[in-house]
Amino acid sequence: MMISYAGSKKVCFLINTRHTFLLMVIGFLILLSGCFSAPNTIQNPPREKSVDLLINQQVAFLSVANKLKAHGFFADTLISVAESDDQQPVRSALRKFQQAKGLSPTGQLDEITWNLLKQPLTVIESAPPLPEIQAGSQVFAIERSQCLYPKEGWILMFAGEVNELDAGSVSVNVQQRYSLRYDAKQTGVSSEDWFCAPKRRVCYSQVEFDEWGGELTPGQLIVFDKLDVMHRGAGFVRFASQTMKKVCPS
Repeated sequence: MMISYAGSKKVCFLINTRHTFLLMVIGFLILLSGCFSAPNTIQNPPREKSVDLLINQQVAFLSVANKLKAHGFFADTLISVAESDDQQPVRSALRKFQQAKGLSPTGQLDEITWNLLKQPLTVIESAPPLPEIQAGSQVFAIERSQCLYPKEGWILMFAGEVNELDAGSVSVNVQQRYSLRYDAKQTGVSSEDWFCAPKRRVCYSQVEFDEWGGELTPGQLIVFDKLDVMHRGAGFVRFASQTMKKVCPS
């Protein structure tokens, strides 16, 4: 059977029309897909990860441990940090410090944590209010204090965890005992020897529970006057400064 030329043109026109329509539909779907996917790229940019300055030793563990000691969050000796590859004691102290400062307790030394650790002593002493003391809080508590000279004094103190408290007293599970010397005329901090030679603004070190007539043992519950207890987030420097203001009023 033969098809006329006019009939062939009509068939070709119909085929071309359908082909064009299909291309238009495919193009529309591609365009529609792009409209829905584009906002996701804009709304959800990749987040920058916080940099741990302790990785690859941008900041030395010994330096961080020394700063944590000044703030009252590292109980081990600095020699133990220098002679060991174990990072956990420093990481654990970092978590406690971050928690006390209202940061996420990651145990990583990010820029915010490092800047807080590097604050000058005068800034630490006049820092913002501390977290409210409650059951479970880590605290310092005064056992004895003495004014030696104007703006200079000595403190015998405990570190421990609050068991319970009421309006005027705090029950503390004592865990460590420290001797501390404070001299407002000096600068610097030493965590190696409380006797302070050479002189620094704050010198402290851990002492045994039975020294200076002590009769307590670690883990005992002792009731302190609420005014003699401070949140451990204060650190040794701020604790010493505020205690001496009460003991040695100028």
